[in-house]
Amino acid sequence: KAPKFPMPCIWLFLQQFYKHTNNQTIKDELFPLLENTFDKIAIGGIFDQLGGGFSRYSVDGEWFCPHFEKMLYDNAQLLSVYAVAYSKTKNELYKEVIEQTIGWLKREMYTPEGAFFSAQDADSEGVEGKFYIWTKTEVDEILGEKSQRFCEAYQITAIGNWEHGQNILWKKDPVLNEKFSIEIAELLKIRQARIFPGLDDKVLCSWNALMVSGLVDSYNALHHTEYLETAISAAKFIKNNFCQNDNLYRTYKNGESKINGFLEDYATVIAAFTSLYQVTFNENWLSIAESLMLKCISDFYDENEGFFNFSNKIETNLIANKIELFDNVIPSSNSIMAHNLFDLGNLLSRSDFVELAQSMAFKMMPLIVRNGEYLANWANLAVKINIPKIEVVIFGPEVDSISKQLLEQELPHCYILGAKEASALALFENRKPPLEKTFIYVCVNNTCSLPVETVSEAIGIIKGN
Repeated sequence: KAPKFPMPCIWLFLQQFYKHTNNQTIKDELFPLLENTFDKIAIGGIFDQLGGGFSRYSVDGEWFCPHFEKMLYDNAQLLSVYAVAYSKTKNELYKEVIEQTIGWLKREMYTPEGAFFSAQDADSEGVEGKFYIWTKTEVDEILGEKSQRFCEAYQITAIGNWEHGQNILWKKDPVLNEKFSIEIAELLKIRQARIFPGLDDKVLCSWNALMVSGLVDSYNALHHTEYLETAISAAKFIKNNFCQNDNLYRTYKNGESKINGFLEDYATVIAAFTSLYQVTFNENWLSIAESLMLKCISDFYDENEGFFNFSNKIETNLIANKIELFDNVIPSSNSIMAHNLFDLGNLLSRSDFVELAQSMAFKMMPLIVRNGEYLANWANLAVKINIPKIEVVIFGPEVDSISKQLLEQELPHCYILGAKEASALALFENRKPPLEKTFIYVCVNNTCSLPVETVSEAIGIIKGN
């Protein structure tokens, strides 16, 4: 249909479902559909072929003509989508999408303090898309003899493929932009001298938390250390500027944090810090996530409904305090919270968190089976609850090396915990390895294997379960 909006949580659910279903017929039908979608978006006009990054939506049914506004929340979540897809397929097109999107974010959306601005407008000089579009004459003048090949690849014509003789760059085939790196660099140099679209320079807590999660997923897929460093920088910004005494603020600008955080802010920050722990093994991130979760249970949870309110209970200027359940372009705050409860519960060995997550999921189940399109993140939680719970506990000096090797494998959903010398987490209790050795414990449904010392042995146990 048209317009076409990216729906990351649907695609993340379908990829997770594909990984865990035993129905081969569904597998055979599903992934080609996903790959087709990912390919078409990657080569379409909705993806900025010169500079990287995704526009908010496509006004047509082919991902060709974007509404040129670029939103941080779309790009953050689409990083996760393409990271998961790349981990399965090793498709270089998906890798390029991730690299170019993060390149744009660091170049044009990154604050001097290590966080990310909110959005770029569609308009520049009062004209929608003017910053991004080209006439063939312009391209010919800039590229010279290289122009014909480039114009054929990116469907640039003399009469224009868009309005008023202008062209939007989009590719006929899933060719890598890397093959036109010289031409792209020349055009980008000219484009960077144009008047830029307007910048929404607010820093929003929840959208930056989504970026942390997207960067962690990108790091897991591509193993670029810079991505993890950028994720840590943004997480530190959130901790230092939005988080005060277990309270979160929502927006930051000109050195000042304002507006009490909503459930969306708490949910996305808890998710980001939980994912960050599993690649850094810095337990401070888990500790903050747990404190924020307890704050949410105290201040947002409605015991009568069994879900969380969008605003905290002490807000007095509300006509009504809504409960957000349906997933859309951003998943609902309650579905993110339910994932958080399940994930933190398993990492921290807190059965109260796990049971609350299961209760929320079970309440939603009748709706999920009737209206999955707008409950995809809930469906993803249902998958998580119904598969074996696997925890990989790595203890010893080689924890970082072993975790990276594990992340290079396509594994089922696992919680990865690590420590070099000591840990306060319950899963490390009585598991101290001998000096200089690193042990890997694979725990499935609360039953742990004897320790092994090689990644191949651990993977054998994981895949056997």
